[in-house]
Amino acid sequence: MTKQTKLKTSIWASIVSFLGINGDQAGYIMLGAVALVLAVVLAIDFAKSAKQQKNAPQPIDVDKKPAQKTQPKPVASQQSVAKPVEQQPVEQKVAEPVAQPTIEQIVAAQTPEDGEVLKGIEEGTGLAIIARYKWTFMARLIQAPQEIKGFYSDLKNQLLSYKKVSSRVSSSYDSINLGRKGIAKFNVRGKTLYLYLALDPSQFDGTKYHVESVSSKKYEAVPCLYKIRSERKFKWAKQLLDILAKQYELVAGEQQNADYKPEYMSLDQLIANGYVKELVSKEDYEEYLRKRALALVEAQRRASVSASEAHKAIDDEAAAVLLEDLRTGAQIKSKKAIVNIDTLSQKFESGDLVNIESLVAKGIVPKNTTFVKVLARGTIDKALVVELQDYSLDAVKMIVLTGGQAHRV
Repeated sequence: MTKQTKLKTSIWASIVSFLGINGDQAGYIMLGAVALVLAVVLAIDFAKSAKQQKNAPQPIDVDKKPAQKTQPKPVASQQSVAKPVEQQPVEQKVAEPVAQPTIEQIVAAQTPEDGEVLKGIEEGTGLAIIARYKWTFMARLIQAPQEIKGFYSDLKNQLLSYKKVSSRVSSSYDSINLGRKGIAKFNVRGKTLYLYLALDPSQFDGTKYHVESVSSKKYEAVPCLYKIRSERKFKWAKQLLDILAKQYELVAGEQQNADYKPEYMSLDQLIANGYVKELVSKEDYEEYLRKRALALVEAQRRASVSASEAHKAIDDEAAAVLLEDLRTGAQIKSKKAIVNIDTLSQKFESGDLVNIESLVAKGIVPKNTTFVKVLARGTIDKALVVELQDYSLDAVKMIVLTGGQAHRV
């Protein structure tokens, strides 16, 4: 018997003696311990087998076609330099340049309020016959909406109900005076009644009375302007007159209820009655068309304009006139390209010259391009000088409305 066996036997005998059990009981205990150890060993072995089976490769069904994996799309290297490519043009309306408008078209589009009206073309000379109108205050009031006339009549009666207050109508406005001092003036602009008061505009800062300060010498005595377009504005105007009366200590007199609403008249009637003065002159027709187009653009000029805004701002006839033709020979159309207005706005600075050379230099069109057409898209916020071969009329509008120039070369 080895030393290890003797030691184990001695230890077992000590345990049996300590527990106070006989030999048979010790044998049963021994068998139970062996069985427990064997059960633990079998459980561990079973767990290992299950794990190995789970990780084992699955059998392949030869009759079943393997699913094709979707290959990922190749991603361009960040270090690669792509050649700038102009996006495909998108434009709601592509209008080809049109001929200059006819006399009938010009006459039909005009209104007397323009201040200048084309009457016709003189036979033989071809000169345009231009009528210029000077509208008086009464002419504007006569053709104002009936509601505006009512506001004017009621407010004037309110002022004239105070003692020593009088009215004097001139060609420019209706002046309301306290003795010799002007305390209010009326004027009309389209569908708006203008009320000027001898009050300090700053005293109404932050109030519901959205007044304006007027610096014109003609209105220096009445610098507080209030514009009346609605019933609510009319009610607040009456409150402003109460403030004016309190400040100037106006004394209430006999209530006035006169009718200051004039009957409507046509332009011919206004001219016949002297409310509108007509001045007729003769000018070169081409120059007249250009002046008219420039006036339209000047009235609509802005720092930034979109394609849709430009389409509505000025008519096609004006755009056609403002597209200056600088061609000296036949155009070469062997290699055409198209650029959009928003691309020019993004790539160039205000005042830059845009031509084929500058477009090639910036990689916007290919080097062999000989003919470029400009289309309206997006927004432009730069004043550019564009010298290219063709344009849509809406593109011309966008260029000129932001202070630029469009030339056909």
